Amino acid sequence: MMLKNRLTALVAVAAIAVPAVVYAAGKFSKVSGKGSVVNITGHAPAVNFTAVASDDAITVEDDGTTIKVSINGHKMKTGSDLRDEHMRGQVFAKGKTVALSVTHADLDAGLKSGKVKGSLKFSDKPPASITIEGVTLKDGVVKGKFATKRSALQIPEACMPPIKAPCTKDELEVEATIYVSQ
Repeated sequence: MMLKNRLTALVAVAAIAVPAVVYAAGKFSKVSGKGSVVNITGHAPAVNFTAVASDDAITVEDDGTTIKVSINGHKMKTGSDLRDEHMRGQVFAKGKTVALSVTHADLDAGLKSGKVKGSLKFSDKPPASITIEGVTLKDGVVKGKFATKRSALQIPEACMPPIKAPCTKDELEVEATIYVSQ
């Protein structure tokens, strides 16, 4: 094999192996103050909106087998005080949270393909299976996105009065950037 082909093959193997080695180094924890963010975009008849969970609303727990990313809904912001009030009162009442769980094995496999299987759970409801797309882990930053349905998570529909028709569509898009250390 020509030297150029050997170098190309070596670079390709390294591109796949390095994230797995970095990942295998230990448990994940979130690095606070770096600007981690999770954006949840919903759609309503009149307007689309994005609820933003910034650094202080996100926690990362890792027991060595499963990585769990939780969002405190009371700290999320949509850019509208009235919408925030309704979201906290109707959707995230009494400390309800959204939690994403991914096993280390699924993350390891997913770093090679860019797709990671996981589960998403809203408060005390049963978890829904999801596939996170475009997953990357580079320089201590994990990124990924996925779509899900509000109904699959059994999240109640948030409705701002005086609207009496369906208030929000079922589709949700989630995009995350989380700064981590191992």
